[in-house]
Amino acid sequence: MMKTDQKVCLLVQARMGSTRFPGKVLKEVLGKPVLAWMVERLKKVKNVDELAIITSEGCDNEPIRNLCVEMNVNCYSGSETDLLDRHFKAGQHFQADAVIKIPSDCPLIDPDIVEKIVRAAVEGAKVGYGHIAGVIVKWSIWIFAILAILIQLKIATELILTLFTGFVALIALAGGIAFGLGGK
Repeated sequence: MMKTDQKVCLLVQARMGSTRFPGKVLKEVLGKPVLAWMVERLKKVKNVDELAIITSEGCDNEPIRNLCVEMNVNCYSGSETDLLDRHFKAGQHFQADAVIKIPSDCPLIDPDIVEKIVRAAVEGAKVGYGHIAGVIVKWSIWIFAILAILIQLKIATELILTLFTGFVALIALAGGIAFGLGGK
């Protein structure tokens, strides 16, 4: 039995606007919508704190939201055009520490395999460090963007390139030492 203080959420991405097969998540298979089969199987996954369907805000997804109510499953509606934002905000909405994204068109999904994925993600990957990595990435993006702007404006270009190269070399050296010593 997995013991963790992380809140683990399974988020099933479902929407009606598929370009290849519109409405596929609500197509019936053996008298039940594909999404209902998915939810039924995913409810068997142990050690998950939240199972939710995430969809986009468009009114064409109202049948998905209605099905969620019928199945007593949480539903989150987010950005129509930004999939990453939709997942990120759904994770925030459900106060998730770990999010496992599940596609909605796998009615034969195996709950045991999903359970192994959850276990690997939470125990093996030490999800608790994800926040630290996120902060590092966020600041790296900001620094890179500011440097790119300053270079485009031709403000102290040589100095910026020298500092940036030194910073990257320092990070590479620190990472090499840390991983080379194996945390000893």
